[in-house]
Amino acid sequence: MNLLLKAALALVVGAAAMAGAQHAWVGAIKQQVLAQGTHQRGLPVMKPAFTDMKIAPVVMPKMPPIDTRAAQAAAINSMARQIDLQIRNANSYVPQPKTFPGMPRR
Repeated sequence: MNLLLKAALALVVGAAAMAGAQHAWVGAIKQQVLAQGTHQRGLPVMKPAFTDMKIAPVVMPKMPPIDTRAAQAAAINSMARQIDLQIRNANSYVPQPKTFPGMPRR
């Protein structure tokens, strides 16, 4: 219990020290910005870099349509091959006709 209490206290002290260091750092930066900006008040005046420049709308190039005929043909051939294999497999279970010696088979 004592070790747990010490760890929690160290965490709180560390977090407070980190927050204090960050606050001091931000305060120092604010002082530098205010010291440099005393002669200029407000935002600078915004003006275009080129007054006579006319910007045309951007034309995005279009991609050509993707040709899927090769993939479609491959899918059709694959299905045809699967059907052919199923038919061959089913034919292997069909009994073969009897053969007689000297009689040609059709």
